[in-house]
Amino acid sequence: MVLILTVVILADSGYQGIQDYHKWSLIPIKKSKTRPLSEAEKAYNTELSRRRIVIENINAKIKVLRDFFNQLRRDTAKGIGIVAAPMAPGDFSPHDESRH
Repeated sequence: MVLILTVVILADSGYQGIQDYHKWSLIPIKKSKTRPLSEAEKAYNTELSRRRIVIENINAKIKVLRDFFNQLRRDTAKGIGIVAAPMAPGDFSPHDESRH
């Protein structure tokens, strides 16, 4: 049995020319000054954007986690730790007059 994998790249318009290097790359269709996009081309661009946004959101979450762990690493190297005190549900009440 032979397993053939095809990798499809969903890219934005910043990757013009990627199709010269990767046959299965998909980029949005651009309009020109003389030729507007057809309805089918607009639908293609919309569908491509819908599929890409999932990937873009995952990339954003990865960057947030990376930044968090980099900051945690820097703080730990400086001797600053995360301090978390366990609290029971009744430990603090916003209406507790003794806290003011």
